[in-house]
Amino acid sequence: MPVTALADLVYGAEYTEYSMEKAIELNAFIASGIAEQNPNLTALAAGQGGVYLLPFFKQLANDEANISTDNDATIGTAKKITTGRQKARLHMYNQIWGSADLTTAMIARDPLTAIADQTAQYWATWSEKMMLSTALGVLADNIANDSGDMIVNIATNNDAAVTAGNPRDLNDNTLIDAAQTMGDHKGDLVAIAVHSAVHAKLQKRGALKDQHDMQTGQLLFQTFQGKRVIIDDLMPVLVESINDGGGAGNKNVYVSAVFGAGCFQLGTGSPRVPTEVQRSAKGGNGGGIEELVERRHPIVHPMGFEWTEASVAGASATRAELATAANWNRVYQRKNIKLAFIKSRLD
Repeated sequence: MPVTALADLVYGAEYTEYSMEKAIELNAFIASGIAEQNPNLTALAAGQGGVYLLPFFKQLANDEANISTDNDATIGTAKKITTGRQKARLHMYNQIWGSADLTTAMIARDPLTAIADQTAQYWATWSEKMMLSTALGVLADNIANDSGDMIVNIATNNDAAVTAGNPRDLNDNTLIDAAQTMGDHKGDLVAIAVHSAVHAKLQKRGALKDQHDMQTGQLLFQTFQGKRVIIDDLMPVLVESINDGGGAGNKNVYVSAVFGAGCFQLGTGSPRVPTEVQRSAKGGNGGGIEELVERRHPIVHPMGFEWTEASVAGASATRAELATAANWNRVYQRKNIKLAFIKSRLD
């Protein structure tokens, strides 16, 4: 009786395309509008090089307008527009799965789709982790180099000042204050990423609204002040020494991030062999082993920043290196950065 092998199922462009499309569909950052596929970045990622320059025009100065006269001797002075540049980084990742991990997929009606769905979930989650790590790198750069002007910190509120309207846990007023760090661009914010403990506190307060599929009734996601809530325990829990009125002591401080539409721009590179299967006849003490290899070359770029490559050990950045302040430099004005941070506590 013939045996269906991974090599029989995983083949060519159809599998790879389906897996990539499914990964995009499953990505909460893309679904919320925080991240956008950018054809220009995809075109760059398909070529040579690992770091790409992205020039941009800076905003015109808000100078007073000239007063028109009928004196032909009065010559107006032209204003100029200046340029800046961002830098984006191509990353090269892969993952390997042994066929034993995919045993359940083999009994599905459509094994090819079942396998692709499983690997797509992995890549969707990995992409979200990259974006969160990048956001934390931007936060670290903001603290180190821009006076923390993207952060609202209520974790240090004094005991005597804590009231129902001025708590230390994430609340309506704090989210409004975080949005205000963007000035008149605050309307661009569409989602907030929080630690599960912060999410639970919001739930207990009844601050969240459920959003259901109108046809099936399935819960799709929740919103806080109209912003989609993304729950991820990758959001940092910092241990900080804080004197909140009763003497200094170590407190757990939760970092939340508020994102605007298009905060991240994405590009998709072209590995020479995106998907392949390798079989070892002698593996498993002669029982045979099959392994599925998938490769991804993404660009995940936070708009308004330059990737400096100052602290990268390998050919691609690790998530820890994405979260490193030295690898980022802000090149946009603060109000044009669609990202803000909140530091809060649960007590």
